[in-house]
Amino acid sequence: MKTFSSLAGCIVLVGISAAAAAAWAAGPASPPVPLARLIGTWRGRSETFASPLTQPGHSTAVNVCRWTASHRFVACDQTVEPGDRHDLAVYAVADKKNTYFYCEVDTTMRAYCADHFTIKGNTWIYESAFKYKGKPLMTRTWNRFDSATHYTFEAEASHDSGHHWEVMSRGEATRIRG
Repeated sequence: MKTFSSLAGCIVLVGISAAAAAAWAAGPASPPVPLARLIGTWRGRSETFASPLTQPGHSTAVNVCRWTASHRFVACDQTVEPGDRHDLAVYAVADKKNTYFYCEVDTTMRAYCADHFTIKGNTWIYESAFKYKGKPLMTRTWNRFDSATHYTFEAEASHDSGHHWEVMSRGEATRIRG
């Protein structure tokens, strides 16, 4: 069963990099190219609004994303303020071509995995559907990369199977190293 640990942390988590070639040197001949955008250190900020899963407020996050030794996974270590919260996110390309996955775990061992994670050009979309307090809830987060060093994001929730969406959080992130 999926639990939705912290949308604000999930939202600020994704980072990008155009400088992944050096990380590929020790890896296989064809690493998962779209995930190369994650490699590096990113600083993000977000504004969160009142919703079933989020409280109003502002947060910042620093994400350090690296290839694993096999170059099949990208692991991102995240620190979110306020609250000194720490998360670990894992991204990968599944064995099926052009199928990606994303999972996050926090230090309380709560986990969240997106049901669907798609990459279309410069837009990454994370979507999930689950029961929240006994009622169906859908969430989606999109990240739109406007350069090799910057992206914007927004997270939304729907109580009516995706007919209407409520903004839960939005923000931006900038690559500061990598």
